[in-house]
Amino acid sequence: MRIVTEIPAGGSGHVGLGVAEFCALMLTGVLAGMHVAGPAGLNRALRSLEIGPYLSIKQALDRTMPTLARPLMLSALAAVAALTVLAAMASQRVTCALGAAALLGLLITLVATLRGDLPINREMAAWEADAAPVDWQRTRARWERFFAVRTVAATAAFGCVVIAVLVPG
Repeated sequence: MRIVTEIPAGGSGHVGLGVAEFCALMLTGVLAGMHVAGPAGLNRALRSLEIGPYLSIKQALDRTMPTLARPLMLSALAAVAALTVLAAMASQRVTCALGAAALLGLLITLVATLRGDLPINREMAAWEADAAPVDWQRTRARWERFFAVRTVAATAAFGCVVIAVLVPG
Protein backbone atom coordinates (compact mmCIF):
# COMPACT_ATOMS: atom_id res chain seq x y z
CA MET A 1 0.00 0.00 0.00
CA ARG A 2 1.39 3.41 -1.01
CA ILE A 3 -0.67 5.85 1.03
CA VAL A 4 1.50 8.79 1.95
CA THR A 5 2.20 8.46 5.67
CA GLU A 6 5.08 10.89 5.62
CA ILE A 7 5.99 13.42 2.98
CA PRO A 8 9.20 11.80 1.71
CA ALA A 9 7.83 10.00 -1.33
CA GLY A 10 5.22 8.31 -3.39
CA GLY A 11 5.71 4.73 -4.50
CA SER A 12 8.60 5.72 -6.79
CA GLY A 13 10.53 7.57 -4.12
CA HIS A 14 9.56 10.83 -5.83
CA VAL A 15 8.59 13.49 -3.26
CA GLY A 16 6.53 15.49 -5.75
CA LEU A 17 4.49 12.42 -6.69
CA GLY A 18 3.77 11.72 -3.02
CA VAL A 19 2.56 15.28 -2.49
CA ALA A 20 0.47 15.14 -5.68
CA GLU A 21 -1.09 11.86 -4.54
CA PHE A 22 -2.00 13.35 -1.18
CA CYS A 23 -3.44 16.56 -2.69
CA ALA A 24 -5.38 14.70 -5.38
CA LEU A 25 -6.78 12.27 -2.82
CA MET A 26 -7.92 15.02 -0.44
CA LEU A 27 -9.33 17.39 -3.05
CA THR A 28 -11.19 14.78 -5.11
CA GLY A 29 -12.50 13.24 -1.89
CA VAL A 30 -13.94 16.53 -0.66
CA LEU A 31 -15.36 17.27 -4.13
CA ALA A 32 -16.99 13.84 -4.39
CA GLY A 33 -18.34 14.14 -0.84
CA MET A 34 -19.87 17.50 -1.63
CA HIS A 35 -21.57 16.03 -4.68
CA VAL A 36 -22.80 12.89 -2.92
CA ALA A 37 -24.38 15.00 -0.15
CA GLY A 38 -26.69 16.57 -2.75
CA PRO A 39 -28.56 13.53 -4.06
CA ALA A 40 -28.18 11.64 -0.77
CA GLY A 41 -29.91 14.22 1.35
CA LEU A 42 -30.24 17.80 0.23
CA ASN A 43 -31.94 17.23 -3.12
CA ARG A 44 -34.42 14.77 -1.61
CA ALA A 45 -35.30 17.26 1.11
CA LEU A 46 -35.67 20.10 -1.39
CA ARG A 47 -37.88 17.94 -3.61
CA SER A 48 -40.42 17.72 -0.77
CA LEU A 49 -40.90 21.51 -0.69
CA GLU A 50 -43.39 23.69 -2.49
CA ILE A 51 -42.06 26.26 -4.95
CA GLY A 52 -41.69 29.16 -2.48
CA PRO A 53 -39.46 27.52 0.12
CA TYR A 54 -37.70 25.46 -2.56
CA LEU A 55 -36.83 28.53 -4.59
CA SER A 56 -35.60 30.51 -1.57
CA ILE A 57 -33.22 27.74 -0.53
CA LYS A 58 -32.10 26.89 -4.09
CA GLN A 59 -31.36 30.50 -4.97
CA ALA A 60 -29.43 31.02 -1.71
CA LEU A 61 -27.37 27.89 -2.36
CA ASP A 62 -26.69 28.97 -5.94
CA ARG A 63 -25.37 32.31 -4.70
CA THR A 64 -23.06 30.83 -2.06
CA MET A 65 -21.83 27.46 -3.37
CA PRO A 66 -19.63 28.81 -6.20
CA THR A 67 -17.28 30.40 -3.64
CA LEU A 68 -16.47 26.87 -2.41
CA ALA A 69 -17.08 24.76 -5.51
CA ARG A 70 -15.09 26.77 -8.07
CA PRO A 71 -11.72 26.79 -6.25
CA LEU A 72 -12.24 23.20 -5.10
CA MET A 73 -12.90 22.00 -8.65
CA LEU A 74 -9.94 23.91 -10.11
CA SER A 75 -7.64 22.69 -7.33
CA ALA A 76 -8.75 19.09 -7.79
CA LEU A 77 -8.14 19.36 -11.56
CA ALA A 78 -4.66 20.78 -10.96
CA ALA A 79 -3.76 18.14 -8.36
CA VAL A 80 -4.94 15.25 -10.53
CA ALA A 81 -3.16 16.69 -13.58
CA ALA A 82 0.04 16.96 -11.50
CA LEU A 83 -0.41 13.39 -10.25
CA THR A 84 -0.86 12.14 -13.81
CA VAL A 85 2.15 14.01 -15.22
CA LEU A 86 4.43 13.09 -12.32
CA ALA A 87 3.38 9.44 -12.52
CA ALA A 88 4.18 9.46 -16.24
CA MET A 89 7.58 11.02 -15.53
CA ALA A 90 8.25 8.32 -12.90
CA SER A 91 7.20 5.59 -15.38
CA GLN A 92 4.31 4.55 -13.16
CA ARG A 93 1.92 3.44 -15.88
CA VAL A 94 -0.91 2.23 -13.65
CA THR A 95 -0.89 5.40 -11.57
CA CYS A 96 -0.68 7.50 -14.72
CA ALA A 97 -3.61 5.67 -16.35
CA LEU A 98 -5.73 5.97 -13.22
CA GLY A 99 -4.80 9.65 -12.95
CA ALA A 100 -5.87 10.16 -16.56
CA ALA A 101 -9.17 8.39 -15.85
CA ALA A 102 -9.69 10.61 -12.78
CA LEU A 103 -8.91 13.65 -14.89
CA LEU A 104 -11.54 12.54 -17.40
CA GLY A 105 -14.08 12.17 -14.58
CA LEU A 106 -13.31 15.67 -13.36
CA LEU A 107 -13.62 17.08 -16.87
CA ILE A 108 -17.02 15.39 -17.24
CA THR A 109 -18.00 16.95 -13.91
CA LEU A 110 -16.87 20.35 -15.15
CA VAL A 111 -18.68 20.08 -18.49
CA ALA A 112 -21.91 18.93 -16.81
CA THR A 113 -21.63 21.92 -14.50
CA LEU A 114 -20.88 24.49 -17.19
CA ARG A 115 -23.29 23.18 -19.84
CA GLY A 116 -26.09 21.89 -17.62
CA ASP A 117 -26.22 23.05 -14.03
CA LEU A 118 -25.11 26.66 -14.38
CA PRO A 119 -27.47 27.59 -17.25
CA ILE A 120 -30.37 26.08 -15.31
CA ASN A 121 -29.24 27.88 -12.14
CA ARG A 122 -29.23 31.18 -14.04
CA GLU A 123 -32.71 30.46 -15.36
CA MET A 124 -34.00 29.63 -11.88
CA ALA A 125 -32.33 32.70 -10.37
CA ALA A 126 -34.77 34.87 -12.32
CA TRP A 127 -37.84 33.06 -11.01
CA GLU A 128 -40.18 34.54 -8.42
CA ALA A 129 -42.09 32.12 -6.20
CA ASP A 130 -45.45 33.63 -7.12
CA ALA A 131 -44.61 33.70 -10.84
CA ALA A 132 -42.65 30.46 -11.36
CA PRO A 133 -43.20 28.52 -14.56
CA VAL A 134 -46.04 26.03 -14.43
CA ASP A 135 -43.61 23.23 -15.28
CA TRP A 136 -40.97 24.25 -12.73
CA GLN A 137 -40.68 20.62 -11.52
CA ARG A 138 -39.57 19.61 -15.02
CA THR A 139 -36.73 22.16 -14.89
CA ARG A 140 -35.79 20.93 -11.42
CA ALA A 141 -35.74 17.32 -12.69
CA ARG A 142 -33.47 18.36 -15.58
CA TRP A 143 -31.13 20.09 -13.10
CA GLU A 144 -31.12 16.95 -10.92
CA ARG A 145 -30.11 14.81 -13.92
CA PHE A 146 -27.09 17.04 -14.58
CA PHE A 147 -26.30 16.96 -10.86
CA ALA A 148 -26.44 13.15 -10.96
CA VAL A 149 -23.98 13.09 -13.88
CA ARG A 150 -21.66 15.37 -11.89
CA THR A 151 -21.99 13.17 -8.82
CA VAL A 152 -21.18 9.94 -10.64
CA ALA A 153 -18.25 11.52 -12.50
CA ALA A 154 -16.76 13.19 -9.40
CA THR A 155 -17.16 10.00 -7.36
CA ALA A 156 -15.56 7.91 -10.11
CA ALA A 157 -12.66 10.39 -10.25
CA PHE A 158 -12.17 10.02 -6.51
CA GLY A 159 -12.29 6.23 -6.82
CA CYS A 160 -9.61 6.33 -9.51
CA VAL A 161 -7.38 8.46 -7.30
CA VAL A 162 -7.90 6.12 -4.33
CA ILE A 163 -6.89 3.14 -6.44
CA ALA A 164 -3.93 5.06 -7.93
CA VAL A 165 -2.66 5.76 -4.42
CA LEU A 166 -3.21 2.22 -3.16
CA VAL A 167 -1.98 0.15 -6.12
CA PRO A 168 1.74 0.04 -6.85
CA GLY A 169 2.96 1.92 -9.95
